[in-house]
Amino acid sequence: MKIIYFIFLCLCTANICHSQILKKVLNDAKNQAEWKVRSKATQKTDQAIDSLLAPQPKKEEKKSTSKQTQVKQSTTATSATSSNEESSTIGEGFITLSLSATEVFRGGTVIVTGTSVKYGSLQNVIMAVKGPGTDEQEDVKLYENGSFAIGWDAEQAGEFTITVKSSDGKDQKSAKVKVYDIDVMDDLWVLDDEKLTHKTYEKLKAEAERVESLLAEKDKAELEKEMNEVKKNVDAVLKLYNDLAKAAAGLGNIIKKGSSLSPTLYDNLSLLNDKLNEQQAQMQKMYDPANHQPYDNTVCEYLVMLNEACAAFSTFTNVWSKSVATILKNIVLDKATPKAVEVANDKAGANMGDLGAVDKTAGKLFATAQLDAEGLFGKLSTASFTGDIMQFATDVLMKKYCGVFKGELNHDYKITYRNSAGATWWAYSYKTEAAVTFRYPKTNSGKLIKMKGNIEGNATEFKFFQDVEQMDDFKEQMKGRAKLTPIQLYKPLPVSFASSKKDELGFGAAARGIATPAYFNIPVDAEYDTEAETIKIFLNDPIIDFTPMVKYTYGYIAIAAGIPLVTRVDFPINKARLTLNAVVSRSNELTVSKDAKNNLTVKGSGDRHIGTSSSETEHEISYSVTAKNDN
Repeated sequence: MKIIYFIFLCLCTANICHSQILKKVLNDAKNQAEWKVRSKATQKTDQAIDSLLAPQPKKEEKKSTSKQTQVKQSTTATSATSSNEESSTIGEGFITLSLSATEVFRGGTVIVTGTSVKYGSLQNVIMAVKGPGTDEQEDVKLYENGSFAIGWDAEQAGEFTITVKSSDGKDQKSAKVKVYDIDVMDDLWVLDDEKLTHKTYEKLKAEAERVESLLAEKDKAELEKEMNEVKKNVDAVLKLYNDLAKAAAGLGNIIKKGSSLSPTLYDNLSLLNDKLNEQQAQMQKMYDPANHQPYDNTVCEYLVMLNEACAAFSTFTNVWSKSVATILKNIVLDKATPKAVEVANDKAGANMGDLGAVDKTAGKLFATAQLDAEGLFGKLSTASFTGDIMQFATDVLMKKYCGVFKGELNHDYKITYRNSAGATWWAYSYKTEAAVTFRYPKTNSGKLIKMKGNIEGNATEFKFFQDVEQMDDFKEQMKGRAKLTPIQLYKPLPVSFASSKKDELGFGAAARGIATPAYFNIPVDAEYDTEAETIKIFLNDPIIDFTPMVKYTYGYIAIAAGIPLVTRVDFPINKARLTLNAVVSRSNELTVSKDAKNNLTVKGSGDRHIGTSSSETEHEISYSVTAKNDN
């Protein structure tokens, strides 16, 4: 473990007489201790579960084919964190970096945010910006929680690199920003947004046609009617994009003739660009997980696919349209004061044209786009763009054509690592809650009914403990000669409830997967034995499981020559499907009972204990599930 390596480097500076011992210790640290932290959480845990728990074989079934104190709100979050987040990492220093946008128009502002270690003399990070005509550096103060935020004004066109160095100078992160002149905005502005809208709509049409092929004529006609309404909404958005492109082209022509824009107009156009990019990025994230084949060639799975395709359009909201309309209104009304225009004209020089006149021309160019945006505002809610289709598929078609069980699942997991004396040096646990669904075509009958379903939920609680000084290797090599100061740099965020519980059929899952921390969505195969009154469930590979950011990160600080030096350790968390399947694979049979009105209730639970209270590694896992037939 590099912690030991690092600490002994510090000790070496103060105690040269230990040089021969240090050489051996450093080799041991590289070959033994580092392996323990890096591998125990991944290899050893996986081996304990995967090798000791062979899942019950599933019956044969073929699957279907710089403004530090006054910064603007961040828009499109573009992370510049390390690319190897999926595995446990150990390194020196700590820094994270995010930019509000990676493409802006000249005159806009990029918000630079992140975190580093705040301890002792470590109070600042250093931000450097390099690009055409720019080579600047600035100290940025850390807030009490170790975060920082600063605005960088994009005053020149070109590609720029923003680099932020950690408070101890041992780590740094970089990200690139492209700054464009306004005269090219008609080529870059809405083209990608327009293409993605067309692609998403074609996906939705394809899913609707697949569902229609299995519906009765009356239901088919109703679905076609709802799709026609969606087409009107799509056309309205495409008209907004088209009018924005025309306005941008007109403004670009004016600029090419030698006129300049006022700072206010520059800023409004840059804000508008950020808002369009933000919506596009969100829509792409919603489209990607929905772009897959159905789990089975049944009307039930086609309906799930239809609703997933609808979810991408939920990014067109009244909040988005209001924001766009407000920015366009500011452009049309030319809110800059006469004094501000006068100052800007004086600064630009006599040959740059009258900025006030250009702003008035811009107002006329963008007037139609403003009306488009205001027309969208008010009639769009979070899902109303395709909300009627989603409601029709869920409340009418699914209940008419499919049998559905809906319920909830709870899952607890705890793992403990101990040294040879039985002392705990690392332990963590989490609780999850999930909505569970099983669905099948009502045309299916017989003794054994094949079902599909999903377990969709999130972690509701995390607990974590570490004391690496209790590791056998650390205790053996250090012999009490050094002390570590741990600082928690990052922890995963739970949600106190399952965000999927109010949407048990999993529709809108893509949106929750983006918005909900520590989220998972696990497809399930199930076999309903109508004679034995049991349901056996089998967990498949997850659509989404805990992201690489579900981890704990600690900085370990030692003092060398009065300077605090930081070693960073990422402690990964085992994914939900791995730990849940460890117990479900042993206890996968659920019981089905009927009440006096013939309503069905499904219940099941299981516990699994690997190791003992004296073992080097101990796992404690449990789950319970309850569901009822919904129709």
